[in-house]
Amino acid sequence: MALFLAVSVGAFLDPTLRNSRDPDWIFWVGAAGLVALLVRAPFVGLVVRGDRVIRRTWVRSCSWNKNDITRVGPASYSGILNRGSRSGRFRMVVLTVRDGSTPKAVEVPEVSGGRSKMEERLKVLAAALDLPQPSPAGRHRPD
Repeated sequence: MALFLAVSVGAFLDPTLRNSRDPDWIFWVGAAGLVALLVRAPFVGLVVRGDRVIRRTWVRSCSWNKNDITRVGPASYSGILNRGSRSGRFRMVVLTVRDGSTPKAVEVPEVSGGRSKMEERLKVLAAALDLPQPSPAGRHRPD
């Protein structure tokens, strides 16, 4: 994304296009949107801080008490990149959160990747939350 932004700014500022009558403001709105995405990207995901687990999305954040999360596991990625359908190649984190008396599955597409990468991320997350290690993808885990 940074490369796309740099190339587009370089092409837009080309001196041979100085007398062009194109509406400049359209480009700068798009460039500002890309800059906003680049600035926000490092802060999107899950953060375990003290006794809180914070989920930071592109627009808003939410948090849970660390003790309310009873399980972490993988699921097929489903999000804006594949228009809501399930991916067979990529995985994302799913948190099982105790919501009153019933557990609720919370999908976290902000933390996603290939199978092997997600297995490592889930191990790290489970250790940070003091939960049992998740079973490898595709294996049955008795509860």
